Amino acid sequence: MKPAKGLLGTVLLLSLVFRICISFDTITLNQPIKDGGDNLVSNQKAFALGFFSPGNSNLRYVGIWYNEITEQTVVWVANRDNPLNDTSGVLSINGQGNLVLHKQNQTFPIWSTNVSVSISSSNNSKAQLLDSGNLVLVQQDNQRVIWQSFDYPTNTLLPFMKLGLEKRTGLNRYLTSWKSKDDPGTGNASFRIDPTGFPQLFLYMGRTQMWRAGPWNGLRLSGVPEMTKNFIFNVSFVNDQDEIFIMYGITDNRIFSRMVVDESGIVERSTWHGSKWVEFWSDPKETCDNYLKCGPNSYCDPYNAVKFECTCLPGFEPKLPRDWYLRDGSGGCMRKPGVSTCNSGKGFVKLARVKVPDTSVARANMSLSLKECEKECLRNCSCMAYTSANVSMGSGGFRNSVQGWARAHPGHELHPPLSMGGIGCLTWHRDLVDTRSYSNEGQDLYIRVDAVVLGFFSPDNSSNRYLGIWHVKVTQQTVVWVANRNDPINDSSGVLSINQYGNLVLHDSSNRLLWSTNVSVQDTLLPKMKLGLNRKIGLDRFLTSWKSQDDPGIGDCLYKMNPSGSPQFILYKGLTMYWRLGPWPWLSTNHSHEILIL
Repeated sequence: MKPAKGLLGTVLLLSLVFRICISFDTITLNQPIKDGGDNLVSNQKAFALGFFSPGNSNLRYVGIWYNEITEQTVVWVANRDNPLNDTSGVLSINGQGNLVLHKQNQTFPIWSTNVSVSISSSNNSKAQLLDSGNLVLVQQDNQRVIWQSFDYPTNTLLPFMKLGLEKRTGLNRYLTSWKSKDDPGTGNASFRIDPTGFPQLFLYMGRTQMWRAGPWNGLRLSGVPEMTKNFIFNVSFVNDQDEIFIMYGITDNRIFSRMVVDESGIVERSTWHGSKWVEFWSDPKETCDNYLKCGPNSYCDPYNAVKFECTCLPGFEPKLPRDWYLRDGSGGCMRKPGVSTCNSGKGFVKLARVKVPDTSVARANMSLSLKECEKECLRNCSCMAYTSANVSMGSGGFRNSVQGWARAHPGHELHPPLSMGGIGCLTWHRDLVDTRSYSNEGQDLYIRVDAVVLGFFSPDNSSNRYLGIWHVKVTQQTVVWVANRNDPINDSSGVLSINQYGNLVLHDSSNRLLWSTNVSVQDTLLPKMKLGLNRKIGLDRFLTSWKSQDDPGIGDCLYKMNPSGSPQFILYKGLTMYWRLGPWPWLSTNHSHEILIL
């Protein structure tokens, strides 16, 4: 009998050693995993699934993590809101064919896949961990995937994992942060697609929109300029009758990359290199990333922070001037009084390198070119702006990702992307909100404006206010005429009106007359503007320089016609002749009235 006992002990020992040493990737009805060392390891050993305790916590969770990374990095948690308080956990296939987590000697599930399994397949289910990091529940008789962890993400987006909405079933795949480093429970931050209008991605804290990644423009998310094409990633966006999702593929499966929403409300893309995670990009990271930082009809320029980040869009002025000049731009901007964008002077100003406005109120027509988009916007007086819906003119990134996606989702079909039929057209017919500028990347946005604007402005670094005229079709404000050039206003109280005598007058808050309609010399000659002398009334039209870039007051330089002898133009510095253009051979001379050049 003793030899028999020894043999039995040897068999049991070998069985234990065999179980410890042989890694497997599948849970079956007869092969569960238990807390205390049992793990699933994917075929190529990329990912592992098992029990763990995060940070300084003693609570136990079932999770998936990178198997070959020294720093345990969990990418998915099953029972994130229902932890175990001891090591009695068992993950198994139950009699109904579902994957369930329960305590030893108990059948009540702490967590379950909770899907309907046909009676014929209920005893024939298996759960398998794939090398993509996807845990799938499969009916072995027909190899159909009936549940997968990729459909229920926690805080991490892995390659070939969808982030978005299935329109027919209502399944919404989005990321939610952990509560803390020690608690993987459902946190307050989430990153998801908003399907309203033209779909775009938002970061939320609770129900509050914190950062808008923007819509997919064929190359990148409009609000993530760092998403430049590179040798590592292929990003794809699909919006068809069945679903809306974004997905990124990876060209080399030896590279580990992930996107994470952390508990502080940051979305970060990082890649494992050497012995640490290296950040590719993260948002929000600066003031202009905050949603609605500058209010409607304005844009945020982080490179103008010394003066003020918020700038009204062309053709607009601050709605609440006092708040605006106290650096509170939340009130936004409104159309300048008296400006019409539906007359013969209408047009568009290009605002280059921006995150396009919130597209939840945008209208999309994917069959129009950019030129056709402009015409479409011009035909509708309510259209405030337009841009391209797709700046890439192609969908190669999508095609490159299909094969990898299929490997990660066995038994599922990938729907083709919506045919673009051109570059597409986005138009806005309401307030333009959450626009910001970038230094290099970004997209061109075309703002509807009147051709020329009369309004109040502050030149360069000055805080004084002047009434002037400038081109709005030129992105750099170019002032061509100033009313109160020698009498600036030191606040935003200026009022331009017509008095009882029919004159145009400018007053400040104390009703002090600063300017009224009379002949005003300026520094700029515009087309069809006369430069010369009216002999009959003595009107002399000439140009005078500004005092400086910050002060449009009358400067020392003067350019005028000298009518003596053969009339000619002379540049003066003070009273000194500095340069002579000489007589003009086609000078328009009317000896009874005027000497002028047109």
